Amino acid sequence: IRNDGLFHGPGDQQLLADAEQRLGVTLPPSYRAFVIASNGWLASTSKIIPLQRVQAFGQADPQYVQEWSLEPPGGIPDERYFVYGDAQEPYNIRSAYLPGCLLISEPLLEVNERLLLNPRVRFDNQELEAWFMTPRIAGAVRYRSFTELMQFMKMSDEALWRRLTA
Repeated sequence: IRNDGLFHGPGDQQLLADAEQRLGVTLPPSYRAFVIASNGWLASTSKIIPLQRVQAFGQADPQYVQEWSLEPPGGIPDERYFVYGDAQEPYNIRSAYLPGCLLISEPLLEVNERLLLNPRVRFDNQELEAWFMTPRIAGAVRYRSFTELMQFMKMSDEALWRRLTA
């Protein structure tokens, strides 16, 4: 817990309130619950950073944001953007959202994966859209919540461990 390992200590309501004021956004319920349980996490290819280190993606890595800021003329229409699950096309991201997304992870190894929360897309249940970005695909896989993103990360980690231990 104290050595930046698999778990970090739990967060608290004051930590959440301070972060929301600093970031200028109300954090989604599933991410808030995560921070209360463990203020950080180590997955196989990325590390969810403590809330104190979360910042806007445009501040954290402006070069990466610029590199991913390609969008067709006229942008991505809603009927193509708001598709989730297996029918989603990862290249249908809105680059205008990138600078304001909250970077909640740092990459491990050379994979350079990024986990983001998108304050520009908030659902009725107050969850924010969550993004999984990796150079291995052209774009981002987007989820309707931090919980859905974590379920994906868990399946990815389990698949990696099955391959390593086979």
